[in-house]
Amino acid sequence: PDENKWYASQDPVIIWESSTFATGVRILLDTSASSTPSETVALSASKQEFKGLADGVWYFHAQYRNREGWGPISHRAIRLDKTKPQMTAVEIQQKDPSDTAPLVVLNATDTAAGVDQYILMIDGASEKKVQIKDLVNGAYQLAQLEVGAHVLGIRAVDRAGNESEVLLKYFTVAPPVVAERKPRGPEIPWWAIILDAALLVGAGFALVFNFGRVKITLMNTKKRFGDLGKSAEDSR
Repeated sequence: PDENKWYASQDPVIIWESSTFATGVRILLDTSASSTPSETVALSASKQEFKGLADGVWYFHAQYRNREGWGPISHRAIRLDKTKPQMTAVEIQQKDPSDTAPLVVLNATDTAAGVDQYILMIDGASEKKVQIKDLVNGAYQLAQLEVGAHVLGIRAVDRAGNESEVLLKYFTVAPPVVAERKPRGPEIPWWAIILDAALLVGAGFALVFNFGRVKITLMNTKKRFGDLGKSAEDSR
């Protein structure tokens, strides 16, 4: 077996090379990385099958003997994982109900090999494989979705190729909220504001057009009308 690869098996078959110069062979399979083999096997043997091993890292040890005695021990790791990973949590995070590209926070456990990737499926469409290295803080951003109800199917896959049961997550993308615009009242010209102010203080006014520019002259009519009234009384 490849020492760096995980196998979805509990029954490994181990093959070793025989040597024409060997006068004896002994082997051992255990969970220690540096054990000394103790089981002597026939020189003609070159294969051993093991049954019902537990998940985890095992080590196969082999040692040859020649006319000068026992030689160095060879150690090989065997990585076994037959157990499916478990989805522990899935959370859909939307900035607001109308967010069309939400984040999916993924979490799964696998004791032996560890989780390698997730398989996502939106609304029964094609599957999307998401590697652990592609997650940002445990989250993956979905592609743009249409407004409406959606269902997300998630499976976790460990490094031995075991897949978890499908976990379904339902969510909805709401239509965008359009802010209601209140009708604006009629805009009041700047010169109308000045005229209103002039009337409030009792001033007269005169408009003088000068090359397209408006000049406003305010007159204190209250004072002038008072002077006229006084002159009329004097004439009587």
